[in-house]
Amino acid sequence: MVKLVLLHKADSIYEDEPDVVYDFPRSYLKAVREGVGDWAIYYEPVKAGPRGYFAVAKIESVEAKPGEEGRFLAMIEPGSFLPFDSEVPRLLEGRPLESALSETDGTPKTGGAVQRAVRRLPEAEFARIVGLGLPQDLERREATRHDPTASEFDDEGVPFERPVLERLTRRPYRDVAFRRKVRGL
Repeated sequence: MVKLVLLHKADSIYEDEPDVVYDFPRSYLKAVREGVGDWAIYYEPVKAGPRGYFAVAKIESVEAKPGEEGRFLAMIEPGSFLPFDSEVPRLLEGRPLESALSETDGTPKTGGAVQRAVRRLPEAEFARIVGLGLPQDLERREATRHDPTASEFDDEGVPFERPVLERLTRRPYRDVAFRRKVRGL
């Protein structure tokens, strides 16, 4: 299994529904098959809009697209799609978040890998991007959003840092993230 970045454009020729299915050509079949059972981050390319990295989902399976020679569908595990609390920019301090998109000096690459619709993503980079889009303290932020005094009786202990995959699968965290997105933060 391998983490992936999936490029998504709302007006593309591919019939993506990010929370249900990712439509892709044969050229990416090997990489997407490697990602089955693992997580992928959705990315909006520069030409499509300003969002950058905007959601995460788990790939459940891959199948041939009916009636479309050379096209395939990555089926998204039901209930796994989660929009980020805040979109993650393509660059931080002028540097790409993906090492595959960086030159050796850290500056952004142009063409080639930057334009690939499916990219493999190292675990550490996946965790960093998800951490930026879905912060550790999201539940605390939500609890104090409407009542800033709600935590005045809480002990100010050091927060437990949950691994990224545990946060993505914990129901309470997912519920808070979803609720914040629906409410528009």
